[in-house]
Amino acid sequence: MAKTKTTYIRYSAIAPNNKAARTVSSKKTSTGFSLSKVLTFLVVFALFFGIFGAAIKVRASDRAASLAVAEHSLKQKQQLNKELQAVMQANPDITFSISTTNLNSGYSQTFGNDLPMDAASVGKLFTAILFMHEVETGQQSLSENIAGQNAKVVLKQLINQSDDGIWLTLNDRLSHQALTNYAQNLGLSSYNSSTNTVSSQDVATLLQKLYQDKLLSVQHTNTLLSYMQNTNYEQFISPAVPSGVSIYHKVGLINDNVNDAAIITKGDRSCVLVIFSDGHGTQDWDMRAATMQQMARDVISTYFN
Repeated sequence: MAKTKTTYIRYSAIAPNNKAARTVSSKKTSTGFSLSKVLTFLVVFALFFGIFGAAIKVRASDRAASLAVAEHSLKQKQQLNKELQAVMQANPDITFSISTTNLNSGYSQTFGNDLPMDAASVGKLFTAILFMHEVETGQQSLSENIAGQNAKVVLKQLINQSDDGIWLTLNDRLSHQALTNYAQNLGLSSYNSSTNTVSSQDVATLLQKLYQDKLLSVQHTNTLLSYMQNTNYEQFISPAVPSGVSIYHKVGLINDNVNDAAIITKGDRSCVLVIFSDGHGTQDWDMRAATMQQMARDVISTYFN
């Protein structure tokens, strides 16, 4: 009995103390948890508004930068328009169609005539690109013989040396309808293979798609671009291209039509410049070359300086 009583007394003595301890402990835990929540909330609140404020500043900074770029771009466009219009006004006897595309921004402009004109040998670009496209789809082969020569050699002569006989052979092989359909499928609605007419804008779009590897594989694109350097005619746009700037282009000459379609690149910047011109019988190609070079310098100055 004494043992049982002693045990009872100990339990009774300890139990109230433990309860009090648990109550105190519970109060402390509850109070600590509340403070922790408040502190966490304050920290999150501060972080949120700190990040939010920083984001607002970044967006404001980005917007200011975007506005500055847009303003600069607008001034460039206005200046280029002023310069090219001045050159055309100084040569009223010549019909010009000038199309430019900034390949970094994608922005395009057309000055002068916006209707289709005689493409002359610039039209050979459509033939070469379609042939390469059919090589990639298995309809043609670069290893086959065309007019007694390897197809790759034939394509180089078509673009680099502007061989008219090869052009006729390839056009017959591909068909004029296939050429026109190909251009139509690319959205180049002004091109007509049978009359070899096209707008300068559609040629600019063709070159843009070519350079950006949207028409052919990188390998075949690079092959065609290599044919567009050191060509048989280098006296029109080419002399205006400064050292350190690359040009890939195709010249077209027929009657009094003088055309040059070029991709111009410097570092990570690039543009397309297409100049079609009809002298209506003036036949002063030296003056035409000087005029086209002035236009090219204006464009290069706009896009690369």
